[in-house]
Amino acid sequence: MTDPHAPHWKAILVTLASATAVVVAFLSLIYAVSTNRSKTLDNGDLVQQVQRSRAASLLDDCKDQNRRNLATVKVIGQQVTEYAPIQRAQARIRATEAIQIVNALAPVRDCEAIVTKRIVLH
Repeated sequence: MTDPHAPHWKAILVTLASATAVVVAFLSLIYAVSTNRSKTLDNGDLVQQVQRSRAASLLDDCKDQNRRNLATVKVIGQQVTEYAPIQRAQARIRATEAIQIVNALAPVRDCEAIVTKRIVLH
């Protein structure tokens, strides 16, 4: 039997991994600048690198959420067919309600638009 909380924990772990990647990228940039091991960056370049890193992380997180949403909706739809014909009408109603909850909590989003709206890249 699978853990009913597994998708929730997986989402948390994916979010933490993405956040960790952003922090590591930022700290690497700070280290490189402070130790002069890379070419000298002016503040504008550093800001742009951080912004690009944030944009990539946000885009990845959004696409991951979209994939999880679509996979969950697909599984819910497939489960309806597992019911006996006499129970399918009720199963369809429950599936529709479950899909509405999934879409309310983790909707499919336009990832490019979200990145454009939240992060300014020059």
